[in-house]
Amino acid sequence: MAKKVYNYANYIVLDTGKELIIKNSKGNHDNHAHFRKRTNKQGKISLNTVKTCIRLCDAKRLDIRSDYMLEAIKRIALDKDYISDLERKQAKETKKYINVQKGVRP
Repeated sequence: MAKKVYNYANYIVLDTGKELIIKNSKGNHDNHAHFRKRTNKQGKISLNTVKTCIRLCDAKRLDIRSDYMLEAIKRIALDKDYISDLERKQAKETKKYINVQKGVRP
């Protein structure tokens, strides 16, 4: 059974024991994201990543660097325009393959 550990606006953070789940309470079952559960030095659950994800989604920010965070925000967001902006950003950032055995070339 998941335990509620944090609540902000229409976002709920649940602790399942192994991971943390952000759920948008206004959305359906698809509007959730999973995060690895981390603890700080005192042994308490660290909610820094989860809170950052919620704040970025709530403010509809587009300056997200992590691919995982971008996908998580896309999943918990409800605004169609914001989701399409995130998808456009995701499509722009294609990964380039670099052969590390060839060294650096000018």
